[in-house]
Amino acid sequence: MESQPPGRPSRGLTVGIITPHFPPDRGGCASRYEDMVKELTRLGFRCSVLTEVPSYPTGQVPQGFRNRLIFEDRREGARVFRAAIFPFKVDSIFDRVVAYTFFLISAAAFICLWGRKRFLCDAYILSTPPVTMNALAPIIGAVLRRPILNDVRDFWPEALQGTYIGRSGIRARTIQMLQLLGIRRSKSVVTVTPGLMDRVDRAMKSNRISRPLYYVPNGVDLGLFKASDVPMESAGERLTPPGSKTILYSGILSRSQKPENVIRAFKLVAEKRSDAMLLLIGRGDAEATVKEMIERTGLGDRVRLLDPVPRETLISYIRESAVCLVPLHENQVDALTTKFFEYLACEKPVIATSSNNLKEILSESGAGLFVSINDEASLASAITSLLSDEALGKRMGKQGRSYLEKSVFNRSESVKTLAGAISVMVGE
Repeated sequence: MESQPPGRPSRGLTVGIITPHFPPDRGGCASRYEDMVKELTRLGFRCSVLTEVPSYPTGQVPQGFRNRLIFEDRREGARVFRAAIFPFKVDSIFDRVVAYTFFLISAAAFICLWGRKRFLCDAYILSTPPVTMNALAPIIGAVLRRPILNDVRDFWPEALQGTYIGRSGIRARTIQMLQLLGIRRSKSVVTVTPGLMDRVDRAMKSNRISRPLYYVPNGVDLGLFKASDVPMESAGERLTPPGSKTILYSGILSRSQKPENVIRAFKLVAEKRSDAMLLLIGRGDAEATVKEMIERTGLGDRVRLLDPVPRETLISYIRESAVCLVPLHENQVDALTTKFFEYLACEKPVIATSSNNLKEILSESGAGLFVSINDEASLASAITSLLSDEALGKRMGKQGRSYLEKSVFNRSESVKTLAGAISVMVGE
């Protein structure tokens, strides 16, 4: 197990990135690979991306990306191939599985039919999750015959147990087989948290798999995400009424976030603070539950639920907020989400749950508060305390930004480790 690859990043290598989500798709996965491409290009690598046509998470494919199997464009200096899919609105876990399966089929077809002519690179980065992507590893090896680096950001089936599947049974075993297949067919593995790194390392040893394992954490582009001194004073610029204080969550609305607990906690906050507003930016399989709870609790005028937005718009919404939330199911003990770093970079106090990594960072940085996702009273109390003490929130926000500037969670620094791992993998 290695945290840093030896040697310096090599210039001139070509890298193929295979991921279901890339901008203009939104979310943490798309943001990670957009920043990755930007930084690898800056280091002298030449990047190509194989992804699906834009549709996530609304299920709507733009008119210009219809009626063809493959579309080609450029973004962040990379050559981007977009494979056709049968798009699904992300309303359930079934929809997500079907959408990912369609991308798997179209990506495999592209690699087999045109991969060596149009997508041949020195090395490939394979995005996992979704776990279905691991089925592409043997195809890449057989057709393209180049080394694969498996980017493991969740280790399945553990990441799904307690939320979508049980701890045993045929589904769990099938998912585990796919996860291990991708690792076996890869030459190197990277993970995003120390806890996840330990779990992957143990799984590889117990299954007699020997691969270099590197730590390439999620992070943030500190030049893009930053605080603003310009107040959003006009009603036309604000999402919430003037004088209100916004609590913000941005990201997928799934069982892994337990958004129903957030709604219940906010109801307690709303009973004490007439100026409190909750802004939820995202979609997912828990969206219907969230809407039903908002209606049942009578919070329709205090909670706004929005579709995902471009990163530039998201930054303005973060800047408008008073408190930012990172709610996580209790099984997400190794999570280290992109949104967490975006909030810190914009100098906002953060309230997080469940993840040992987030707890450690908040403790070291003084950037926010950590509570139990299942203790709604404590969650409400933490929100209320930060709304009531504006000076405390500002101090926490500045401490969070300062922490990032000196940490490995600066995206430009973490990609240097990735670049070194790629160079070692291809024998540079």
